[in-house]
Amino acid sequence: MVDKQTVQNKIPDIFWTVISMGCGLLFMHFGNKIIVQQGYAALVPPHAASLVIAVSGNNDPYKMGAGYLVSGAAAYGILQAVGDNFLPDFGGSRALMVACACAGMKVLDCVHPPAAAYAMSLADVAPMRSLGPKFIAYPGFLGVCLVYVAAFIAINVRSVLTEGKLKTA
Repeated sequence: MVDKQTVQNKIPDIFWTVISMGCGLLFMHFGNKIIVQQGYAALVPPHAASLVIAVSGNNDPYKMGAGYLVSGAAAYGILQAVGDNFLPDFGGSRALMVACACAGMKVLDCVHPPAAAYAMSLADVAPMRSLGPKFIAYPGFLGVCLVYVAAFIAINVRSVLTEGKLKTA
């Protein structure tokens, strides 16, 4: 059980987390609108999870960026190799896409769990399949670029409001 003092000590941290995440998500939303006007998709649900990881300080640019690229390539490769009806009663295509994405990320030391969810989106979302090989680059990798800018904004909004200065690294 959590004591009252512990909860009271965490209230400022929770408040600033909500403010900084809100600013980051607003940036991602408006950045996505601009990118969509250019004819590209930029955001998928796993990007919100990536933003949480990036803002929490557990971010590694290589793992996040490469994770989405590897997952996109693995999922697209499986789609081309076996199609989307492999063992349909058991979710075979979906399972292969995620398993190969995880294996590829493990081999290249870029495991990023939201990227595995991105691989699954190719199996489950018809418009994703219509992207063809472009799926490898966007919305996954393009969106993660937005995530990094959003995380930078979120971290610095919090830092300026709580410490009065920008984070330098």
